[in-house]
Amino acid sequence: MPIYAYGIKRNPLFWQGNKIGKAYRNGTLVYQSFQWAQAAFTSMSSVRDYMAAAAVPNGNVILVAGGSTTGSDYLSLVERFTEAGVRSTVNALSRAVYHLAGAGNGSKAFFGGGGYSSLSNTSNVNMYDSAGVRTSVTSLYKSVRGNRATSLGSYVIFGGGRISALSGQTAVADAYDQNGARTRMSDLAVEAYESGAASTTTHAIFGFGWDRNSWPTYVTLYNTSLVRTATTNGLYGRQGVGTARSGNGVLFAGGYYSTSQVRRDTVEHFDTSAVRTLYPALSVAKNNAGAAYINGKTVVFGGSSTSAVCTTVEVYNDSGVKEASRAMQTARYMVGVPYDVLNGTLYIFGGRTTSSVYLNTAETISYK
Repeated sequence: MPIYAYGIKRNPLFWQGNKIGKAYRNGTLVYQSFQWAQAAFTSMSSVRDYMAAAAVPNGNVILVAGGSTTGSDYLSLVERFTEAGVRSTVNALSRAVYHLAGAGNGSKAFFGGGGYSSLSNTSNVNMYDSAGVRTSVTSLYKSVRGNRATSLGSYVIFGGGRISALSGQTAVADAYDQNGARTRMSDLAVEAYESGAASTTTHAIFGFGWDRNSWPTYVTLYNTSLVRTATTNGLYGRQGVGTARSGNGVLFAGGYYSTSQVRRDTVEHFDTSAVRTLYPALSVAKNNAGAAYINGKTVVFGGSSTSAVCTTVEVYNDSGVKEASRAMQTARYMVGVPYDVLNGTLYIFGGRTTSSVYLNTAETISYK
């Protein structure tokens, strides 16, 4: 957002249209508050969930890869979306997978891991440029599904996941540079599946998840040199947690624990020194909500509560103060992580609106 001057007495501001939070001096915009905007976006060609979305920041495009249309069939489909909403099909993944991870950095997007049958996972990593051209690069150290990815410095980092369909989580973390070269990192603090992962400008933070027998509370921090700088604990174990940057740290929102899927409304924040702060709770306990950092605001959106799939968008500022809530256009819970942010706009794809109704629709949310 531009920095606007506030004026002096001999050249005062003249407010116009205060409902939209703008100030002008002699017809020139000199102040603008954060403006909320949302819109329907071009739909995907197929309903699906458990896919991954990754922005290519230097190419101004979003790629959506893999996924499942009914829970038992898997896709290699990769679709490229421009900011204007132009959709095209690009080079497919090296194999059809669901429950994979993806993240973009610089001029590349990376997709890694995923399940290709009810019992089998892959370690494949596919690197894409902004035109959608795919390059296969060094595989993940482990074959996994339900892993997570985040962008940090000049790297995309993959962490955690389930090794087999029924058991065996991993704590392995792998980083990829813009050439697709892999660096093995120090492991996460705990073996976990469906963790949360997000980054500030200086640290990547992974936390929570499921280890098949319990819901651990461990949180792991890495710096831009790929060094593990700290491990700590949260208060409440959970998986399916919405995770995004918030100021100088990362928040973890909602999620569930126990085989009966008891939802949580807890929001825990960890700064880059591993200091934990409780943020104001979500308005309702829910799991599989999305979360994203948009121009200094952290939004937690959608998700599944005990009674309904949610449209709620809850907003936190960089100080952890909860602001007025908003609403999505479509009730959805983001099974997998089918969303990413590009140039201050959040792009949300697919998911489900009930346990059996899959979506192909997409929408955008902006704070500018």
